[in-house]
Amino acid sequence: MPRPRAIAHLDLDCFYVQVEQRRLNLGQPPWTARDSPPAAVQQWDGLIAVNYAARAHGVKRGMRAAEASHLCPGIVLVHVETISEGAEEMMGNAADRAAPDRRTQKACLRRYRQASDEVLAVVQRSAARCEMASIDEAYIDLTDEATQLLGGSTDLSSIAATSACPSGTSLDLAADSHLLAAAHLVQQLRDEIFKETGFTVSAGIAETKLVAKLGSACHKPNRQTIVPNSGVLSFMASVQIKDLRGLGGKLGQKLLGALRLEPEAPSAELQKALTGGLSGWFHFRSFNVFLVNSHSGMLRHVAACCSRRLVRTSDPPGRLPLSIAYVEAETATKSELER
Repeated sequence: MPRPRAIAHLDLDCFYVQVEQRRLNLGQPPWTARDSPPAAVQQWDGLIAVNYAARAHGVKRGMRAAEASHLCPGIVLVHVETISEGAEEMMGNAADRAAPDRRTQKACLRRYRQASDEVLAVVQRSAARCEMASIDEAYIDLTDEATQLLGGSTDLSSIAATSACPSGTSLDLAADSHLLAAAHLVQQLRDEIFKETGFTVSAGIAETKLVAKLGSACHKPNRQTIVPNSGVLSFMASVQIKDLRGLGGKLGQKLLGALRLEPEAPSAELQKALTGGLSGWFHFRSFNVFLVNSHSGMLRHVAACCSRRLVRTSDPPGRLPLSIAYVEAETATKSELER
């Protein structure tokens, strides 16, 4: 029988805003504190990241900048960096600048990728197997490290006090010892990330990637959650289908449409509807525990560039030089980081 895994999902809290608050000296870390200056990052006219101080005023991701300013007059809105042809000017340093023109400029997220690489460097020093899921998320497999830690004189009860559990679940010190040991390592890692970068990280610890990811969202910001194996079924019963890995996009919409299920329905309804090979496919996509695949930050950067269509046939003639300038700027930045 294979030994149980210990998987952690790391999620940087409102990451883009943390990056901008550090860069512009907006308050002191932790920037996810409720008394931090309210701030948000916008791209064109919409907000793409909102800190917790601004959320307390009703500001939400996806909201228009004008509406956010109306709800929270003191909010600091920072536009993402933009690049124009020739990479002569990078914008987005202050809220009082004129809004960039999306017809002549292109959004550039390299500032956040550079900060992401800072965090990745800390994680890679501490975990043998690390998989970047996005610019602000990572999975780490701590099975070996947790097993080694359990070989010593580790006080599991004190470790349990540093982590939360989902509502309705509880830890068993014996059955969940590998998860507790992993939680101890994750707490150390989160402390190290904060010490070196000032960024706070939420985390979920479980036996699978799916459950770890869902767990990391339970007690945000800046906390970690252990989902005990005995509580997985009850925990998953409260999860909506739209939150399941692999079902948030167009594929999920088609699948749910065919099964006549609503995205807000509990995941148990999906389990009832799936049969045969489709059920096996979903299990592989969402529950498989053996897919923490180590790869370099370079692959993540390449994927990020290749996943976006830089120019369309319908774009005006000046768009192609702008896209070339964007790729040049991204490549130059990555080369500097790897020296």
